[in-house]
Amino acid sequence: MKSVITTVDTDYTTKSSTSRSGYARLAKELAVFKHLKESAHIPKAIEKHRGDSAVSIKMETIHGVSLSELLHAKDNSSFTSLHWSEAKIYLQQYIEAEMDLLQKGALYRDLNIGHIIFSKDVAYFIDLESTVIKNAHNEWILNDKRGTWETMAPEEFRGFGRLDARTVTYRVAVIAFMMLTGTLPFEASSATRAMTRAKRLKHPANVSQLPNKAAQRVFRSALERNPARRFKDPARFWDALTTAYENE
Repeated sequence: MKSVITTVDTDYTTKSSTSRSGYARLAKELAVFKHLKESAHIPKAIEKHRGDSAVSIKMETIHGVSLSELLHAKDNSSFTSLHWSEAKIYLQQYIEAEMDLLQKGALYRDLNIGHIIFSKDVAYFIDLESTVIKNAHNEWILNDKRGTWETMAPEEFRGFGRLDARTVTYRVAVIAFMMLTGTLPFEASSATRAMTRAKRLKHPANVSQLPNKAAQRVFRSALERNPARRFKDPARFWDALTTAYENE
């Protein structure tokens, strides 16, 4: 039995817990909804209930096109690429969403490409269970091994420790690379989490698929294995990438 059951209809989406682990997941998501209630990049919560044994969240259903649909995803490593003129429209919307959450003290995680929905010129995140909220010390502390390996930064694979906006820079660069090339900037995930992390830490990102040399340099920086060497946040990555393409 699934620990969380999701039902979707035309107007509303409802998530309900069915186990202790599902209760913990949705209790955390309730806190995220409360923290981000002013954000324009998440669904509006209509009804929330937290009892002694179950949690449920009723939210608006976001209608639009997911990133998975946009890229005609065949599997976790093969996609249809977009020309820069089209990709930049969606990338800007997506990066605006990432920056909005960061500025509100939230760091989105577990980015399955089906979790980004583009609707009426706005990008929405539709699954907030693994989102990390800053603590009293103004830090994002990871304590969660859940995640989508293809879009995770190397430091997230540990499942613990401090994260920062540079972690999001890495994820945004992966998404941008997927859009522009139809591939991932590294080999597809290995059989285990530990093997995947080891491979990422050992091998630098491969950005040779890009014919634009300036863009290659931007992606190398954004996908650095050492977080300190990346762009400070997704907005700075976006500025550099736009300059690389617009001045080509």
